[in-house]
Amino acid sequence: MHAIPNALYFFFNKYQPISTIEFQEKIVTLPSGYVDYLIAKYDEIDQIMGNKNTIRYSDFKAIEAAILKNKAYNEFEKLAVLAKKMHPKSMLAEYHMGMMYENTGDNKKAAKAYQNAFQLNEIGNLTKDMMLKKADQLRTK
Repeated sequence: MHAIPNALYFFFNKYQPISTIEFQEKIVTLPSGYVDYLIAKYDEIDQIMGNKNTIRYSDFKAIEAAILKNKAYNEFEKLAVLAKKMHPKSMLAEYHMGMMYENTGDNKKAAKAYQNAFQLNEIGNLTKDMMLKKADQLRTK
């Protein structure tokens, strides 16, 4: 009775978004390579499913949280390159570049990145108003 649901769960287990358990046990504990983990996860999904999948916004946010928690701010640049590849018309890549600059103390470049994000499409909880607000806050510092 449980064989088919268990088989389906096992088959699609890798395809699921990053869970809280995966985040806490596998990602946050890494000393570095958070973006590499994300790339490897989706490469494995692509091999299993047989087609190229776009990385979910929620998975980008999970990796962003791991970067912030471990203060590995330089990984934002690699995450931004990946975001540009996966979501080229969204503001996600510019947002990640802004996060890198902001957390490394380059407020001028961070404000410019957030301002550039304003011109692109909104995604998830990233809005044009949010980008303008962040840019304005950094200019006044």
